[in-house]
Amino acid sequence: MRLKHVIDLSIRGVPVYNSLGEPNGRFKPNLNAAITGLKTAAMITGLLIPKLEVGAPGAFAKMTDEELNNAFIEQCRALGISSGVAREIDQ
Repeated sequence: MRLKHVIDLSIRGVPVYNSLGEPNGRFKPNLNAAITGLKTAAMITGLLIPKLEVGAPGAFAKMTDEELNNAFIEQCRALGISSGVAREIDQ
């Protein structure tokens, strides 16, 4: 909940003071901090997932269906998922 509080404060902003050091009733938002906070919240909740390309650019586009299926099963095995379950997921 602290992150939400920081985001809210960033959107609302800090008070603006006049030359006498008194607040003039206006607020200056820090939208960069708010955006960063929202991105962080999205990552924490799993809504924003970084995507990384593995291998050469376009390598998957050149693979046949059989090669793709084999690569999928191999990745599932690396994650500890049996090939039988991987085949069920694939269908």
